[in-house]
Amino acid sequence: MRRLLTVFCVVILISGVVSAAGRGSRADIDSPHRYLPNALDGAPVQAANPVDGRLWSAWSYRNGAEYDLALSVSVAPGVWSEPQFIGLGDGIDQQQPAITVDARGVTYIAFADDGSIRLTALQPGGSLWSPPISVAVADRAFSNPSLMVIGDALIVGYRDGAGVALQALPLLPPEYANAPRSIYDGPDPTTGANGDEGDEGDSESSKDEPAVLGLTTNAGVTITPQGNGQNDDDR
Repeated sequence: MRRLLTVFCVVILISGVVSAAGRGSRADIDSPHRYLPNALDGAPVQAANPVDGRLWSAWSYRNGAEYDLALSVSVAPGVWSEPQFIGLGDGIDQQQPAITVDARGVTYIAFADDGSIRLTALQPGGSLWSPPISVAVADRAFSNPSLMVIGDALIVGYRDGAGVALQALPLLPPEYANAPRSIYDGPDPTTGANGDEGDEGDSESSKDEPAVLGLTTNAGVTITPQGNGQNDDDR
């Protein structure tokens, strides 16, 4: 397992370099965002869902002085839906999305939100994304999330300042991913029913919702880029 996580760590580092190199390139008709030469928006990530046949795109949408997370689905070749937004006009940057799909057709998107790593999901054929939950709360500057499904686990990787941290989470149960609580067209799509914004200090969101993923702490397995090349299995 440790060797597998090490391989995933390398994938994260490589994908981060490729993503950075791709910014500022020419417009792509297969992408729904405003991908201008001056990189008005962030580079998109895309995933095709083999269960419902839909292609989703996610990107950082420049909105005045902040970035919001934009989500769009391809409705026909070269035709994209109007984007849905996470964090629209909330004064916080939602950036660096990562996207993957599990064997049931559930689509997952992780993103950096003011130094925290958050996760949202969508059932196959659905239209409402689940309310974003905090996977890693920003006691440090977390960034560059990556996602991978391995067996029955969703592997979330992200940079944590000391290296790359990894968390293996249970796949979201269908009843949670189907929850009709998403609000992405209002002024603050991350605001909950009781007016909370889902930040780490909120009793209604970050304190309760991470338990759905089996999370009770902010702990992850950190793999640093330095070392002697040995691990516990080699000793």
